[in-house]
Amino acid sequence: AIAQAARFAVADPKRLARFSGQNLANTAWAVAKLCKQAAHDFGPFAHAIKLRASDFNGQELSMVAWALATTGEAGEGAIEAVASAAKTVDGRGAQSLSAQQLATLAWALARLAYHEKHLLQDILNTAPARINAGEFNEQDLSNAAWAFG
Repeated sequence: AIAQAARFAVADPKRLARFSGQNLANTAWAVAKLCKQAAHDFGPFAHAIKLRASDFNGQELSMVAWALATTGEAGEGAIEAVASAAKTVDGRGAQSLSAQQLATLAWALARLAYHEKHLLQDILNTAPARINAGEFNEQDLSNAAWAFG
């Protein structure tokens, strides 16, 4: 019942347009968690993500990327918008992302077979120092290895 209500709520583009970046990211994560095979229901959400991607901070970008990859919904240009925003987030791109955010973003891009050369290179340039500093936990290492393996 909750999953059905969540799908209904995110199917309304007018409602989604009123969401803040944080609300959109949190809801994307929750809907993907509830409805892992909800790609057919995620279209309006993907469109809203595309329109708001430049508003997201690093945490929100990684949550939205995870949601898109989990549902398999990369349509509407959403993953492209997320990748573009990630290149300039906080004016520093991948360097401004935490280890978990880097690993999650890399995993999501790989899962969606989205190969944006400059962003992936930025992640590859940033990750080794973070790994050597012990910032990547086991899950982060696993996700990053899977993404680039």
